[in-house]
Amino acid sequence: MGVFIRQISLCYSISVYFCPQANGFQSLVWYKKNHRSDVGLNAVCMKRHHFLTVLFLLFSLSLKLEGQSVQLSVESFPYMSQLPSNSVQRVYQDKEGFLWFGTLDGLCRYDGYSIRSFRSDMNNPNLLSNNDIQSIVEDGENNLWIGTKQGLNRLNKHTLRITPFEENTFKGDRINSLAVDAQGAVWIGTSRGLYRYDTKQHSLHIYVHDPSDKKSIPGTSVNYIYQDNHHNLWMSPLRK
Repeated sequence: MGVFIRQISLCYSISVYFCPQANGFQSLVWYKKNHRSDVGLNAVCMKRHHFLTVLFLLFSLSLKLEGQSVQLSVESFPYMSQLPSNSVQRVYQDKEGFLWFGTLDGLCRYDGYSIRSFRSDMNNPNLLSNNDIQSIVEDGENNLWIGTKQGLNRLNKHTLRITPFEENTFKGDRINSLAVDAQGAVWIGTSRGLYRYDTKQHSLHIYVHDPSDKKSIPGTSVNYIYQDNHHNLWMSPLRK
């Protein structure tokens, strides 16, 4: 039987968070036989070892670890009632180990003990531009970049202050994907093309589809951006 999984996130090689489309947010935890089964969620998930995000349609799981038996336990996220929406679209772990959840109705930070929510307000321009969170990435200056269905935002992790992107460049644009390259620039995949923002020079470069140029991006909407270990950027544009 297939289950639609929107995103999987692996924390410390022990806990996997996944987002079923219909059943809210759950955590899948596995551990070796005779491994302490009482390892707390706080101790496990706040240690940053490595982080993995995978998108796929059909999910099946068969695990074998170093020839030892593996126990699986699927648990509902204990703070589900504190999230502004049951639809969790993005999961991101920052450098300090905090988990950030992008939901259909706001952004949340989980510190292992409690949830803090960030939402938009039409009467306050210094909050999120939109509550429908599509993408999250962290730069080298302790900022989180948050892409929404309508615009891009920057969150200072020290002050927790949110600033919509300058010049209203992306106002109304769907921010599908975000990535930070080796130079610290933020790459932004939107419904209208690809952008590169230099955080040091505060300059923005736009990459658009040009039918006469075979080296231009092959589509108008960029759905996903990924940087590999050799600092190459991969993207998945949507052709018309």
